[in-house]
Amino acid sequence: MTPETPDPTQPQGLDIGRLIAGLARRWPLIFCAALAGIALGFWVQRLLPTKYVSTVSILLDPKRPGGLGEDGVFAGLAVDNTKIGTVASIIGSSSLLKRVVQSEDLADDPDFGGPLPSLREKGCELLLKMPLFPLCERTAPESNTREAREARALYRLTRAVSTNLVAFTYVIDVQVVASKASDAQRLAAAIGEAYLNDQFETRQEAARRDTTWLAKQLTELRSELINSEQAVEEIRRRYGLTETTQGQNATTDRQYITDLNGQLTAAESAVATQQARYEQVQRLRRDHGDLGTLPDVAASQTIHQMRASQSDIARKIADLSARYTPRYSELIDARRDQQALDAQIDTEIGRIVDGIRNDYQTAVARRDELKKILRQKVDASQGDVSSEGRIKLREAQRVLEANQAFYDAQLRRLREADLQKTRQEVEARILSPADLPDAPKFPKLRIFVLGGAAFGLLTGLAMAFGLLLLENRGVTIAWAEDALSLPVLGALPMLGKRVLSASGHRMNTSEYLRLKPLSLFAEALRSLRVGIRNATPSPPRIIHVTSAVPGEGKSTVAAALAVSAAIAGIRTVLVDVDIRNSSVTNMFNLPGHEGVVDIVRDNSLIGSTSHTFRQFPLTVIAAGASSRLKPDTIGSPGFGAMIQQLGQDYDLVIMDSPPVLAVSDAVLISNAADATLFVVQWRTTSKELVRQGVKALRSGRAPLVGIVFNKIDFRKARRYEGPGYGNHYGSLGSYVSG
Repeated sequence: MTPETPDPTQPQGLDIGRLIAGLARRWPLIFCAALAGIALGFWVQRLLPTKYVSTVSILLDPKRPGGLGEDGVFAGLAVDNTKIGTVASIIGSSSLLKRVVQSEDLADDPDFGGPLPSLREKGCELLLKMPLFPLCERTAPESNTREAREARALYRLTRAVSTNLVAFTYVIDVQVVASKASDAQRLAAAIGEAYLNDQFETRQEAARRDTTWLAKQLTELRSELINSEQAVEEIRRRYGLTETTQGQNATTDRQYITDLNGQLTAAESAVATQQARYEQVQRLRRDHGDLGTLPDVAASQTIHQMRASQSDIARKIADLSARYTPRYSELIDARRDQQALDAQIDTEIGRIVDGIRNDYQTAVARRDELKKILRQKVDASQGDVSSEGRIKLREAQRVLEANQAFYDAQLRRLREADLQKTRQEVEARILSPADLPDAPKFPKLRIFVLGGAAFGLLTGLAMAFGLLLLENRGVTIAWAEDALSLPVLGALPMLGKRVLSASGHRMNTSEYLRLKPLSLFAEALRSLRVGIRNATPSPPRIIHVTSAVPGEGKSTVAAALAVSAAIAGIRTVLVDVDIRNSSVTNMFNLPGHEGVVDIVRDNSLIGSTSHTFRQFPLTVIAAGASSRLKPDTIGSPGFGAMIQQLGQDYDLVIMDSPPVLAVSDAVLISNAADATLFVVQWRTTSKELVRQGVKALRSGRAPLVGIVFNKIDFRKARRYEGPGYGNHYGSLGSYVSG
């Protein structure tokens, strides 16, 4: 199978053109759905309560480093995301909003403290005339006490307040939603003021608690500090540790040791410095580096002057070399002066290097001498009688220093707390006062109408697309030719009750053909006979008519085709081989106890079981008694012999067989035919059933020549099939007028 040839065993989807055409056919549904969506949006907008929004902006001031009170020791505040989140939580907290409820007396406000009707109750107001509407049952009235009204007001105010941080700023927008513009502005301003007052009161209360606690702590610390000072003086007196002028914690021998430690520290630092200088010299010598890069050499004024002279001599040599030959006496003297100056620079650098080495050795010697003296003094001090006293004195002094530091810190905090009481600075201020909204924020008619229109349009498109998908399951002429690779030999119009009852009584198909020989249905049958004759190299004499499933009108097509051929003067025999559902037998009111089954099983004469019409050369053979049917009746040699005999006796043999997917008789019957017609009900039979039926016939090697579409509604056919299929169903105007 080539890639261009569609596979009949695979389902075919909708292409873009058919999808657009299908949606265009259902524009009334889509349009009505859009109108319904607009009406729904308008109704919902009128149903919802009006909401106004007012906004107050609060600026959080970043704290200055080293500030007093909460700016410094106690609060240590810095505006960051955590702080901003905390402020937002405080603004929306029940404790702060409860103050607003009480200050603004919201408990007596019907919009906040009263039992507001819910959305369900408002909707029920429009449905009160509908009896037994379960959602409109009245509920028990809510409590109307002062506490209940305040609780409702607090709950509704909490839901009406929202906070929002302005990006990359320290500004928090507080928004309040209310049913009135004035209420929204009033409550937004009240919430902003309530937050500022709450922060001021919190700071004042914190300062008061800190002052009380610090005063109590200082009383206890003062006693401990006095006891520590007395302990230090007692140890000095007992062990004779005289205090020096260096401080109350120092003695004479201790002061001497302290001085030695200081000198030793300075000597260690000098040794480290000189060692670094000396190691740099050693590294340059080891790496054959330039000693002239040493910092001491670069800082030498003598070296600097020599290098300046060296530059002058170099310029002079360059000038003389450009003008004279190398043996010029003045040039020779200049080069000799340059060599002498280089030797002097090297000598000066060597002197500086020797000085660095001597400085390092001197620093090491001084450090070692100080260590020796300090060790001797410490050993002498440890062997002294007062060593125990010194240990106790140091311990007592550490306790005294700790108590003194803690006392000073607490005293400083007490002073800051006292100062905080008189400060009016707060950490936030109103940046933009609450505004008076000039239009409701919600609901906006335009948004709801457009949203309803969009919702209705999408719903209409979804419904249209769903119907199109369901509709696409039915077989069309275009799909049959593309997917099944079978020609459409004929398209028979749908004969409604109005058409069949035009003569005053209900007609069957054969009667309609006799009475309306020039109708569109008769013309379609004649076109079908022409299509069958041209579908094979030689005109078929034995035609097998079947379908995929029952109810597609295959028996009607077989009978109408036989009547049409007989009216044209062709000796035709119509054989009802659908033993289980003898539609042809019932259509011509034939006795059902004699027919095909009797001919095959009993070798009865064909003439004794057939019925011939006088009006035209048509013979009909009934199905026979289904009770006598056996599984091998249709596939038996007797059945084949009967069909061959009929083919010799008549010009055209038409067999009406069972549906292909119902029983296997249709495949067996097709083996005795010259051509098989596959009847499909237009846009009713699913594609999958048609595909399976064609596959079954092809698997049984049936001589399948084409498809006959039945029950076509020509009023819709051109919309579904396109103008290219007009040849299949003739003139639409003739059919409608006839």
